[in-house]
Amino acid sequence: MNDKVKRRVEEIQASDVFKRAKEIQASMVESAKSCFDESELGHLRAVIGLTVEFHDYLEHGSVEMARGIGQMPYVGLTPEEFQKDLQSANTDPSNKYDLEYACQSILPGVDFFCSLNSAYSKLDGARSSKIEWDMISSRESFKANFASMYNQFTQEANFENKCRLLLDLYKLQIVFAGIYYDD
Repeated sequence: MNDKVKRRVEEIQASDVFKRAKEIQASMVESAKSCFDESELGHLRAVIGLTVEFHDYLEHGSVEMARGIGQMPYVGLTPEEFQKDLQSANTDPSNKYDLEYACQSILPGVDFFCSLNSAYSKLDGARSSKIEWDMISSRESFKANFASMYNQFTQEANFENKCRLLLDLYKLQIVFAGIYYDD
C-alpha cells in the first residue's frame, strides 16, 4: 500500500465517526451472531457504518469536502460562481457537493438494507417500521426526525429494538436521497 493511501486509512480509522461505528458494530454484531448468517452480519456492519457517517454529515457537513472544492479547478465556473460554491460548502452542510456525496453513499447501501430488513423480519421480537415513505416533507423536518431517532438508537439496549431503529434510520436516509433527487 502506498504511503498516501496508508496515511489516509490511518486518518479514517482514527476519526471519531469510525470509532463510533466500530463500537456500535461490535455490540450489535455480537447480539446478532445467533440469528444472522455471515452475509447478514456484513450487511449489518455496512448499514451501521453508513448510518453513523450520515448522522455525522447531518450534524457537521463536510469540512473535508469544502477543502477539496478549494483545491479543484474552476471547471467551467466563473470566479464568482466558484467563490459562492466554496463559501456554501464551508458553511452549509446541505450544499450541492455534500448532498451529492451523501446520496451517492446512501444508494449503494439499499441492497444491504433490504437484506437486513428481510433477516430482521424473521426474528421473534421483530416490529414493523414506524417510517412511512411519504412522512418527511422537507429537509428541516427530516433532520429533526433523524436526530431524534438516532439518539434513541444509540441509547437502546435491546437488540431487536435497536435493529428496528437502525432499519428505520436507513429508511429515512433513502427518503433523504429521494428528497434531494426530487429537487
